[in-house]
Amino acid sequence: MSQENHSDRQDGPHETDAETTNRLRTRRVRLKNHLTRRKTLLIDVTILCTLLGGLKTLVEISLLS
Repeated sequence: MSQENHSDRQDGPHETDAETTNRLRTRRVRLKNHLTRRKTLLIDVTILCTLLGGLKTLVEISLLS
């Protein structure tokens, strides 16, 4: 997270309330998008593992027949 881009951030007393609100809103949206991508990836990996498990079972059954 230390590599986060803070180019839209203005440090110091010259930042207005609107700029602070906008900066925090942008950060919140980025975090939400990041968490959504991670959740989607976890679901994809779970589906892939389930499919591979089913394929393994089918191969084992066909080899025993």
